[in-house]
Amino acid sequence: MRFRVFQNLTTARFKASHQSRIRTADRTRPGLVPGLCFSGSALATGPLAGTQTHLRENPLNPPLRDAKPSVALYWDFENLHASLSEARLGEGSYGKPDGRFRTQEPLIEVQAIVELAASFGPIAINRAYCNWQFFGRYRDVLLQNAMELIQLFPPGASTKNGADIRLCLDAADDIARHTHIGTVVIVSGDSDFMPLAQKIRAGGRTLVGIGTRASTNRHWARSCNTFRYYEDLMEAAGVAAPPAAD
Repeated sequence: MRFRVFQNLTTARFKASHQSRIRTADRTRPGLVPGLCFSGSALATGPLAGTQTHLRENPLNPPLRDAKPSVALYWDFENLHASLSEARLGEGSYGKPDGRFRTQEPLIEVQAIVELAASFGPIAINRAYCNWQFFGRYRDVLLQNAMELIQLFPPGASTKNGADIRLCLDAADDIARHTHIGTVVIVSGDSDFMPLAQKIRAGGRTLVGIGTRASTNRHWARSCNTFRYYEDLMEAAGVAAPPAAD
């Protein structure tokens, strides 16, 4: 008789402990709904292993593995603009104070590049780095494409604006935090992005580069999974190339 009472008490305590663990799991497991079936690994181990079948993934917060891979598009905007400007006005012309620190004419066919990036998947990040105080004439096309603009002031008249460093830091952080990013597109011909290329490929992402023939570093182009020259994009889009400098 005493043994049966002891057995009943032990069973009751076991059930109470089990229910307490279930309630704790309901409160602590993100993305799970209590009272429904969960097709995944059990929360408990030992005698309770495999018993947590009352939970399922929340359809309002689906796991990222089910999401379609998206695209992160990064622009070293002034790098491309400077390349196109020097193709028109001559090599070294943009680097002069009267060529760089003045209102810039729109030269980049932004829409064509955005459409290329969108061909790899939905664009989740569209971020451009530049000293924007001289690029106001790009305003309409930048707004139309919902571009996030990062302002970078150069520390001196003859120094770079640091866009490559900031872009590398942001891109490395984005691909580490956002697992839905499957393709990274970088608009630049700068070889400074080669270490970033190695990190992107090591993370299993596809890297696409875009730059002009005259200014793109060949090693940077080879470090990308795919590299598209700006001139080829314009030809495919039916856009006439700007007249070359005399």
